[in-house]
Amino acid sequence: MSSRILIDNLDDAELRPRPSRGWKRTIAAVVLGAVGLAAGCSLVAQRSHSHAPSMVQSTREQPPQVIGREEVVGGADFCKKYPYLKYRPNGVVNNNLEKKGPEYTKSEGIVLETVAVGGGAGDEFEQEVLIQVNAIGGDYVPFASRLNGLQGHYGSINLKSGSSVRLQFSFKDKADAESLGDKCPNLKMNQLALTFFDLDEGKNHKSSEYVEIGGFDSYHVKDSTEVKVSDGSHGRKRFQASTYGTGEDNPLDPMHLTPQQLNRAVTALFSDVEKVDVEIGAGAGMGPRFFTFVARPSLLCAATVQEGYKPPLDDLPYELPMQMPIKVAEKEKFKSWAGSTVGRKVAVGDVLFITDAADGEKSYKAPVAGTIHSIQSKLKVGEDLDTRLDDKTVCVIQRDYLAPLPTDTVGCVKGGPGHGDIDPHSHFVKYEKEVGETIAEGEVFATVKDHHQNEQSLKSKAYGVVKARQDLHTGDPIMTVKDANFITVDPYPALATGPNTMKAAVVEQDGVAFDEYKVQVGDIIKHGDTVGTGKDKDGNSVPIKASVGGIVTARQDIEPGTPVSRVGDRNLLTTGKFAPCPREEHQGAILFSKAVPEGSHQAGTSIEGMSDAEVQASQNHPALSQAEKEGLMFEKYHVQKGDTVEDGTLIATFKDKAGKRLEVRSHQPGVVKHLLDGLQEGMYVSKVMEDENMATIGRLPNLDVSSAERGAFAPNSGSLHFDEWKAHVGDVVSKGDTVAVLKKDNGETQVVEAARSGEVTERQEHLSPGDVVSDVTKDNDVLTVGKLPPLQADPLHRIVGAEAPSMDVIFDHYTVEVGDRVHSGDTIAVVRDGVPKAAGGSSRRLLGGAPINIPSPGTGTVSKLLPLEPGKSLGDQTLSPTIATVDMGPPWWLLLLGAMVALCCCFACLFQVMKKPAPVYKPMPPVETTPEPEPPAPEPVVVPEPEPKPEGLRLDFDDNGTIRTVYARYRPFGIKHNFTAPIIASGFTINSYAKMELGVKTGWKLVLIGEEALNENPNFDEVNDKIVNHTKDFPLWPLAVEFKKSVDDRESHVVKFVERPIGLEFTNVAPIQVNKVFEGSPADRKVEAGWFITKIGEADVHASHDFREVMENLNEGVGPLTDNGKKYT
Repeated sequence: MSSRILIDNLDDAELRPRPSRGWKRTIAAVVLGAVGLAAGCSLVAQRSHSHAPSMVQSTREQPPQVIGREEVVGGADFCKKYPYLKYRPNGVVNNNLEKKGPEYTKSEGIVLETVAVGGGAGDEFEQEVLIQVNAIGGDYVPFASRLNGLQGHYGSINLKSGSSVRLQFSFKDKADAESLGDKCPNLKMNQLALTFFDLDEGKNHKSSEYVEIGGFDSYHVKDSTEVKVSDGSHGRKRFQASTYGTGEDNPLDPMHLTPQQLNRAVTALFSDVEKVDVEIGAGAGMGPRFFTFVARPSLLCAATVQEGYKPPLDDLPYELPMQMPIKVAEKEKFKSWAGSTVGRKVAVGDVLFITDAADGEKSYKAPVAGTIHSIQSKLKVGEDLDTRLDDKTVCVIQRDYLAPLPTDTVGCVKGGPGHGDIDPHSHFVKYEKEVGETIAEGEVFATVKDHHQNEQSLKSKAYGVVKARQDLHTGDPIMTVKDANFITVDPYPALATGPNTMKAAVVEQDGVAFDEYKVQVGDIIKHGDTVGTGKDKDGNSVPIKASVGGIVTARQDIEPGTPVSRVGDRNLLTTGKFAPCPREEHQGAILFSKAVPEGSHQAGTSIEGMSDAEVQASQNHPALSQAEKEGLMFEKYHVQKGDTVEDGTLIATFKDKAGKRLEVRSHQPGVVKHLLDGLQEGMYVSKVMEDENMATIGRLPNLDVSSAERGAFAPNSGSLHFDEWKAHVGDVVSKGDTVAVLKKDNGETQVVEAARSGEVTERQEHLSPGDVVSDVTKDNDVLTVGKLPPLQADPLHRIVGAEAPSMDVIFDHYTVEVGDRVHSGDTIAVVRDGVPKAAGGSSRRLLGGAPINIPSPGTGTVSKLLPLEPGKSLGDQTLSPTIATVDMGPPWWLLLLGAMVALCCCFACLFQVMKKPAPVYKPMPPVETTPEPEPPAPEPVVVPEPEPKPEGLRLDFDDNGTIRTVYARYRPFGIKHNFTAPIIASGFTINSYAKMELGVKTGWKLVLIGEEALNENPNFDEVNDKIVNHTKDFPLWPLAVEFKKSVDDRESHVVKFVERPIGLEFTNVAPIQVNKVFEGSPADRKVEAGWFITKIGEADVHASHDFREVMENLNEGVGPLTDNGKKYT
């Protein structure tokens, strides 16, 4: 290309301006074809769909010569569908080819900014692409490097005649280049066109320009081309100028070319290419040469025009996505602006301008709200927009930025994502979080698509609840959110509280982030429990303690890592009060407000012998004050649901703020129907209970009266108080006997009588003097009487039974009394045979049969008679047919045997008296001889003394077949045995003497006590009584308690106790520390306040942090000690 149009002063005479046709001499431009909007290059992997903007069909003066793949460019739609890259105004990003300036400090090469357009751009339509041109060889000598870059609609590189430069064209995504820098990969261009223009030369063929291109699918020149085509170096094709040219014939618009300009151009088409190898140069000569190029198939799609034609208006520049171009369709003419001017505010749907189309007038409306940024102000009414506008853009709207979301409430913050975290060219897809939903830092709240159409997630920068969202719709550019904060986030709302719901875990410490919960909703907690953990700024774990007990009713639904400061009131959970114990009519309530100091309650202890007034007075303790109730801390229940309790049974114990123990006891006998199962040690009862009822006491259960038993009922009239029993279980009573005594309110006595003869099988053992029978029993039945027990014959002792012929006979009368002498066969009783009942079909026998005499089975004395009722069958009254027993005394042969033994004794005595004396032998005098020496006396055999018998009670245990013998000298043994015999050690109590001193092991079975073998005796009470009788005078095994002045102190102090209470008051947290030593107590002068308990018996508790467990160990160890009856306050 001649430099005439580009430079002012030329030294070469052949390049000086020559006369040329001026604009006045030109004729009107004749458009030989519609202006074709070419397509740009496809930027990434191939797409299956395309976006087709408005286009103008191009007709050419002559069909182009097609070299290579002619089918690629065949068809009328080629120019519509082929993509192309359009230079941005002022689009030179970098200008330092071969580092020869003018931007010497930047990286080597020229970088030009383009935008992908054309129907084939598809999903990449309007994608911004950088064309990068680098020098990779040659002897490049620039004429003026400052003129490199862009010249009008063209890319431009200049050099001096006689020099050349080898170039490499590559392509990058602009957004990727900005974010990745040098690491940005090249784009693979699915389709690419490069067109070089105005290949000419100076006079006499000097400074002849050439372009060498390699790697193309096809190249295209006109049939009448002035360009000479030959093989170049490195496998490229060489396109060499052949005609003289001046600056006046240089092209101005790559899509509107004169025949001469078409004859001096070449277009190369590429597919799936990342880099293009090009060399440009000029032969020897004078002056500079300029090479111009575009990335579009101009030779194939440009309109052929005559010289002097009227060129299209310059395209309106715009920057997507904030600037929205309004483009027209094909075959339309401009009509009017409809009031549109630069700076006009428009809303969606406002009319911008009007055109005339083939089907009539057409209004173009604003697709977005904003401000009109620019318009084609030079358009005139009636002008053909296909020829006047290259890219069909009539006006550009600057989108409005969305106002920043306010953060004007306490704790409200911006939710992000903020600048730098997302591709600014992304478009909004959808929100993932609704207003009012909770959100955690890092949680996804929206989805966008980047300029590659890849979905990206926007993540929150804050914890809390979504307060507001920017009003975005699918497809909106995210640039409209100027501060890049799409949501605002409020703190998590405070959990609801009320009269029965309280804050229970307020974290006051600053800088704590939530870590995890230790409790679930519905769990029961007490004051001081660890309900969760957090972490401070240094990552150290911070326990979160409950400030009040109760049932966990709600937790803050927050994620680990959430700063507690993001919770409105810093409270993480709430607790509620326990529902009241159900209570029906006639059921008693145990009120904690009636708690009294331990041991001061008289009911149930010495109530026997107390008058009604005394009993009532013992139970009428004044209720606690409000302050006392608020400071009352639950310790434990002493009963379980379903237990039967008596008047005065201990129900529960408490502690006040000073650590003093209080208690509540039952004021009536009955069955424990309901307890507050969730109560735990350390809970303040007034804060966790809706009312004051600790336990509901129901009536005593009905006695189990079988068909063979009869109940003894108290009269169901008036208020009758139980007084005393007159019969015990196992007693045999007759019908009408008094079994219990009641008293009316006025003191008058009334008795309860047996309803039948028989054995007392059960009674309401829990009745105490003063109890109102109708209040504590369900049916007033206080005692049951069963059938008469069977009389037992004892043949060994010659006691025989008189039996009836069957259980169906009807008793009539006895003929004898107890003590009467009878002979074998004498009548003892008369019964009658029963006969069936006349009507009703019952098999019951009735009196009316013949009398039957029951004879005595032997001679002797009547010892027992069953108290049978006449007129009733034996089966209704007794369990066996034996109705009487006769003691026959000793047998006759026993007297004969005694007489014979006496006679034998007499004969023995007589024999002894009459026995002759035995003769005495007198030996002859011995002959005197020399006596032989006597043999030495044998050494006496030393018999070792028997070992002394060990002290104490001998106990033999069976250890899997091996007998282990120990000797006990203290009591109690401390063996857990489940109250069954034979006694097998299933475990040991704290401070167990058997375990610590005697060495008894779990699983050993007790088989001998003293010298008495137990022989697998299954009666636990008998075995236990034997142990008690043997050890009742033994000293108590002392409780050894180890104390230290500090938990880690090496020196310890062991104090042994044999009495309780030991006189110490402790703190209510573990490790347990002595808070006070009571004067005159067993601990006085042995233990000091401030000491810590480190060992109880053999149990090491110095490291235990479970206060309840340590106290249970201490209570278990103190339990066996002697109660000295003292109270320490």
